[in-house]
Amino acid sequence: MHQTQRITRPAEEMARIREIVGRHELPEFVDGFDVQFGSYEDEPAAWITFKLLGSDGLGIEELQRRAAILVPLQNRLFDELMDGDSDRWPFFRVTYRDASSHVP
Repeated sequence: MHQTQRITRPAEEMARIREIVGRHELPEFVDGFDVQFGSYEDEPAAWITFKLLGSDGLGIEELQRRAAILVPLQNRLFDELMDGDSDRWPFFRVTYRDASSHVP
């Protein structure tokens, strides 16, 4: 019987998560992402935080447009991350950066 060895070192897990997220083209309103490890209900978790541009004055249409793009991306990432050898459950968050602080 073949068994895959679980990733146990945080640095390897971090690299794997960053590589998987990095494979995807991020929408124009996402200015990067961070990954942090933690727990949820005493189970290991990975928190992937997307940094969004332009929080001021967004109308409901723009918020809905962004959600329509981010939710499917997060679903694809969730599936890919769960297919690996990590015991960490992936969670997603968003934070906003002021658009004027964005440096291309």
